[in-house]
Amino acid sequence: MQKFVKLRFIYPLIWYALILYALLTPSNKLPDIKLFVHFDKLVHFSIFFVFAVLLSAAFLKNKQYNRSYLFAGIVAFINGIVFELLQKYTTTTRSGSFDDAIANTLGVLFGLLFYHFVIRDKYLERIFFRIDKQK
Repeated sequence: MQKFVKLRFIYPLIWYALILYALLTPSNKLPDIKLFVHFDKLVHFSIFFVFAVLLSAAFLKNKQYNRSYLFAGIVAFINGIVFELLQKYTTTTRSGSFDDAIANTLGVLFGLLFYHFVIRDKYLERIFFRIDKQK
């Protein structure tokens, strides 16, 4: 019998593809939305907040939450830094910045905290990520 890939592994992959598109597409091909000063920092924060939440669920095994948070945090943090470097050195219309890297990192930290305090062992974890309640 063939095993199906669990949704909680698919979610971060889809989100990662969207991050690739959003952060590496030339800026002239993206909508120019600036609702307030430093709106782009909120966008970076939000992108990596969601990424950390999705990775936390994907890395969860045998209810080892600390392990999951550690792996999710490391992967999301490294990607946040790498994307800023890629923007700076491989694109001509994008510019990676230290401020964006800080926003990415804060998004990761708050995403992990959100998972821990809001999602862990609750209804959303069982329904959205298909993770059974701890026995």
